[in-house]
Amino acid sequence: MAVRYLAVLSADAERLSVVQKALCGALGYSPAWDFPELALFVTPASGGLKCSSDELAVVGTVYSRSGHADPFDWDDGKRPREPGWHAQRLLREVWGGYVAFIRRSQARAQVEVMRDPSGSLPCYMFQAGPLTCFCSDVDIAIRSGLYRPSIDWTSVVQHLWAVALPQRRTALEGLDEVPQGSRLIWDATGNNLEPCWSPWNHVGQHAARNDVELAEELRATVESTIASLASRYRHIQLCLSGGLDSSIVAASLARSGAQTTGLILLSRGVQGDERAYAGLVAKTFGMKLRERAYRLEYIDLDRSSAEHLPKPVGAVGRQAFDRINNELAAKLGADAQFSGNGGDNVFCFLQSATPIADRLRKEGAREAWSTLSDVCQMTGSSIWTAFRNAVRQMWRNSHAYRWRGQAQFLRPEVIEASGARIHHPWLDAPDDALGGAAAHIALLLRPQSYTEGHPRDGSSELVTPLLAQPVVEFCLGIPSWRWCAGGQDRALARKAFAPSLPASIIDRRSKGGPAGFYHEVVENRGGQLRDRLLGGVLAAHHLLDENVLEEFFRTADFRRGDEYVRILALADAEAWARCWQRRSSGSVLTVHC
Repeated sequence: MAVRYLAVLSADAERLSVVQKALCGALGYSPAWDFPELALFVTPASGGLKCSSDELAVVGTVYSRSGHADPFDWDDGKRPREPGWHAQRLLREVWGGYVAFIRRSQARAQVEVMRDPSGSLPCYMFQAGPLTCFCSDVDIAIRSGLYRPSIDWTSVVQHLWAVALPQRRTALEGLDEVPQGSRLIWDATGNNLEPCWSPWNHVGQHAARNDVELAEELRATVESTIASLASRYRHIQLCLSGGLDSSIVAASLARSGAQTTGLILLSRGVQGDERAYAGLVAKTFGMKLRERAYRLEYIDLDRSSAEHLPKPVGAVGRQAFDRINNELAAKLGADAQFSGNGGDNVFCFLQSATPIADRLRKEGAREAWSTLSDVCQMTGSSIWTAFRNAVRQMWRNSHAYRWRGQAQFLRPEVIEASGARIHHPWLDAPDDALGGAAAHIALLLRPQSYTEGHPRDGSSELVTPLLAQPVVEFCLGIPSWRWCAGGQDRALARKAFAPSLPASIIDRRSKGGPAGFYHEVVENRGGQLRDRLLGGVLAAHHLLDENVLEEFFRTADFRRGDEYVRILALADAEAWARCWQRRSSGSVLTVHC
């Protein structure tokens, strides 16, 4: 069971005591940690409170970097007391998916709320009168009686335009998000949000090491991380696609001894059937493999796959994915769903001339020549085209990553009026940054909506082990050109796990997926999709360009480009908006502050 929590802060101890009693009735359980300025409620069955003392409460999952059984065995007799010490120690000595509540001063009400760098445990915040509240999910906030949701249409535009970019503001009024790797310092005078972890601090740390050393340490890091994660669960269900990333997770789970059952998802067409590869991996590790097919009847256009989230970040196809995974997990009694999601991101899968430009800047033309050959072999580009693009990148004024908004099917004037912009502190590159490092960091932001997207009230948890902090930090230290050595993407990951995985998995250059099923949805439900988008609440709020949508649905070939993916995302956003319109009209505040 996933961890759920609600924390309420107030400088008025008497007021907080009254609210705390009301919350006990609304939630059905007592606070797990309470002090004059803070009441922290954690779902009792989740075992989510990992540490509680007179200064520190940590909610979520926590693992020691040193291997200690107790990750909070910090009483070394030398503990300093300056503000921020607990946060520094957490970042240095533990990892996991957690939110920490730290009393910075007992002399006056001041609390630090820190979200770990992986961001796998959500942290939303809102004001309820004079109270400042933090929670794992919107449902617990509504259930508490402290929050009444309503749609922030300006933020909806921002989320639909800046696709996959984690946002400080959600798409519900008054509900913000504490970004991963950040801390918010609260006191009676207000809130101050600041980063406490930066990916840039880990960039380039392994540049001088050879590939053999890097591959060995990468393998050891992945295996030890996955063994730690697996130790919490009785039975793990692994979504095994037959690709490199999920196969690496399978190899590491097998080495850990965890009870694991694989699941391969099938869709129509040759690209949708990866049983040969997934079966080979399962056979290699003696793992049971279950087969399930995507089915059109699993898609309900009236529901959003993100309806439990405060932002429209779902996709219609994920309904089927989640249903298949959840039904099998319930049948097996699996309490965790592992996947290789994020492997392309953490293993720096770049299809551009950026590694060539990076190596030219750092090591000169002679060394960059081999990277030029690698990139051409990997992408199919000509030497002249790749070289020209690399030189163009070198002469750019800034090597920061250019995250592009997606205006497809949105009205341009609505995007402009909303003030939509691209901003995230991780995208602020240092002056001497390499473009490959900036692109690698941008890649790491993209899976965040997926990792947060699993409902927190289910019987099994979603775990994406390749996005865990130790793996991410190690991979950030490797220069971009080392990831495409030999003309292979994710080259060091392939080298690291070559001794364990079949050669046909290590040498794969392409992989199938559920695109055939998405085509099937659009082709069979095209009329319903059209009616919902052109006659729905997004159109009523003038977000959608009806003329462009009409042209798309008049076209006989729904498979052109990636437009069908965008249509399914907008259809899910339409269902999300309808859901939250209903919930906002039926929700009332029941706890008075």
